[in-house]
Amino acid sequence: MTTTSDSLILYHADCDDGFGAAYAAWLSLGDGAECQPVYYGDQIPPDGSSGELSGA
Repeated sequence: MTTTSDSLILYHADCDDGFGAAYAAWLSLGDGAECQPVYYGDQIPPDGSSGELSGA
């Protein structure tokens, strides 16, 4: 398992697939990653505020 404090996981709030995505990220990254629920229309934190944002 990889653990990092530089990972910010944004996942769809109040949604089963959002929960599944956050859970999969937690299984992969461990407790060092920060998971933040987001809703449609929410602002994404600017780059550098909680680490580098990247998409897969």
